[in-house]
Amino acid sequence: MVKGFIDEHGNPLIEVKVGGRKETTSVLTLVDSGFDGELCLPIEVAIPLGLELAGIQTIELADGSVKRELIFVGSVRWEGKSRSVRISLTTSEKAIIGRELMLNRMLIIDFRSGEVKIER
Repeated sequence: MVKGFIDEHGNPLIEVKVGGRKETTSVLTLVDSGFDGELCLPIEVAIPLGLELAGIQTIELADGSVKRELIFVGSVRWEGKSRSVRISLTTSEKAIIGRELMLNRMLIIDFRSGEVKIER
């Protein structure tokens, strides 16, 4: 089980360890069920990790526009194990975990208690 919390703005957040060839760091991520990827990191967080370029993919944004973006490979500590993930980059300050990382899991966001859980 992965646990997190709801911040003062009502955002569900989970802290994960993300690694590349050079470094590993803890990142507070926004849980976003509208993002169909695995992980999206701010460029400033991603560069020091030494992520490996995996390719280019075409994505459709929420506004319907389509763009091509670089995809990288790194690792994330998930449910107590290291797991390889595909990582996109953003100029935003927020890191995001998406649906692909939560496949075959149950996401529980309890706004009353402030708890966030992702479990099998």
